[in-house]
Amino acid sequence: MPILFDRDRDSLTDFLTRWYGPPQREPVIGSPAGALVPAELVEWHRAVSAWEDPVTFQDYPLPFEELSPEDDQKMIFWVENQGGYVWAVDLATGKHEVFVGDPVRRDWETTGLSLGDFLVQATLTEAILGSGNSAFVPSVPVDQAHAVLREFTALGIFSAADPDPGARLYIGSDALAQVATPPGGYPAGDQHVRLNIAGLDHDALQRHLSAIDPDLLVWGGTADAW
Repeated sequence: MPILFDRDRDSLTDFLTRWYGPPQREPVIGSPAGALVPAELVEWHRAVSAWEDPVTFQDYPLPFEELSPEDDQKMIFWVENQGGYVWAVDLATGKHEVFVGDPVRRDWETTGLSLGDFLVQATLTEAILGSGNSAFVPSVPVDQAHAVLREFTALGIFSAADPDPGARLYIGSDALAQVATPPGGYPAGDQHVRLNIAGLDHDALQRHLSAIDPDLLVWGGTADAW
């Protein structure tokens, strides 16, 4: 059975349709505040505009109409949910590399990601965070995590400037997962990871969670949570 998103085969519209259902309207976007908006951003905004419901739930994109280059040829296009940092694409070259930095100091640090890869990573991450069929395991032994992920494929995209350099996304045929470093106060080290997982439906989520000790769940994935 094919996975939900294959970088070599699928467009983001393919993924959005599998995850959120068929498009709900004709895609349409307005005019940006400035010129030179990269094609990758134009296509992302056009794709997601076909759904009436949001596809971001924590960090979020600047509205397409507000996109405009800065004096240093950076274009801020994505914002952390508390406004602590922003992401910008470098327009000075055709590589469209993504940088992250403080919104006031503009102390840019490269993520090592192209704009297209960043948008894929962000869209899949937000799909996990916004899912109604999800579970959060702050610390799970790696053998249990491996058992959950045995049917998943690593996305292979990650940010060099991520607050958690160990964060990785995995894609299955009916679920998405993010593996990262456990938060403070939980077992960590080489033998434990944090796991966020979301399924296309409740049954998919439960099937993948069957390899995890239910006492490790903080929310989601248990009968009394639904």
